[in-house]
Amino acid sequence: YGFNTETGPGAQVPPVESIREMIPPESLWPINDTWEYHCGRNEFQTLNRYNTAMNERFGKPATLDEYCTKAQLLNYESIRPMFEAFQANRYDATGIIQWMLNSSWPKLIWQLYGFDLLPNGAFYGTKKALSPLQAIYDYGTNEIVVSNSSIKNFEDLKLGIRLFNLDMKEFLKEEVTFGLKEDDRKVVFKLPGN
Repeated sequence: YGFNTETGPGAQVPPVESIREMIPPESLWPINDTWEYHCGRNEFQTLNRYNTAMNERFGKPATLDEYCTKAQLLNYESIRPMFEAFQANRYDATGIIQWMLNSSWPKLIWQLYGFDLLPNGAFYGTKKALSPLQAIYDYGTNEIVVSNSSIKNFEDLKLGIRLFNLDMKEFLKEEVTFGLKEDDRKVVFKLPGN
């Protein structure tokens, strides 16, 4: 709530092409202190928290290419909810500034695209989260919120909602119909359970 300045998930590893440009061949894999030179200071000095999240979410990568692919998924998933939370809570949340848009030198943190202008997964997560009309899962309330940040009114919108368990067995299928005014948001569905 309020205005959130200079915020971001921290580590945002660039695509493998950028990594190959910034890390010497002999230090490409496994991750080592050469990589950490391209991190920040204090709690941003290593990729430890980032790598733990990656390993627990997607499994531990065995190669540089696999690591960078999983990094793009993690970048996407870590930034998209940040911007969606702003959309779902506007105007109680009055603004958000991503730190940073881009980097001026080869680094592994705080960037939607890198020194070489290649976007990483965070760029695409931000783009998706800021779509003018979108459905958002609100992690805090367990609700589906639809946000319309455009200047157009919508009538008779339909949203299909499907939930699957970890075995990909569908356990909920609903369709809701609603309208949405310009620059508005609306809770359209409350998910069962926690």
